[in-house]
Amino acid sequence: MKQNNSLVNIKRRDIPLESAVEKTFLTALKKSPYGLKVRKMNGIGYRSWPDRLVLGPKKFFIFIELKRPILGKLSPGQIDLFAEMEDLGHQVPVFTDGNKAAAFVLAELDIHLHTRK
Repeated sequence: MKQNNSLVNIKRRDIPLESAVEKTFLTALKKSPYGLKVRKMNGIGYRSWPDRLVLGPKKFFIFIELKRPILGKLSPGQIDLFAEMEDLGHQVPVFTDGNKAAAFVLAELDIHLHTRK
């Protein structure tokens, strides 16, 4: 029986790497007029942490996790840590599209700037 699934015909090499998603995300945020600071959350002691921390004006900050489309998934450590962070009131949105991630950050910043005094 022939399977009619569009994912069957996709080759791994045709799926953007996570690094390409991150590059798109960073490029989109650099175009913003807010002078955002974007830091990679890796290194010793940072296993399972979200990929990026974005800092902006008026004490704005947000964590972002970026994954490879279709193939990317959270590790068990990330699932646990992100749940702990959510319990502390910090969301960690996960994106497979750098432009959508950047649009989300800018929308959250807009809300933040218009609700803070």
